[in-house]
Amino acid sequence: MLRFRWRTASGDKSTIPFSPEAFTEIFAYSKGLPRDAIKLSDEILRHIYIRQLPQAGVEQVTHAAKQLDLEK
Repeated sequence: MLRFRWRTASGDKSTIPFSPEAFTEIFAYSKGLPRDAIKLSDEILRHIYIRQLPQAGVEQVTHAAKQLDLEK
């Protein structure tokens, strides 16, 4: 779902701002709930934009999950 939404919104079919490990962590923290996955992804995207990082990893997911009080 996140890959589809990113590709649709950005129009860029090649670059996705989440590493494969980050996707796994996002799923673990959101427990598969789309609303939580979207909120978490939004927070992660803000974080990597501010820090000018090319891609989010596990560290960024963990940081964003703490900001939203999400637990695995």
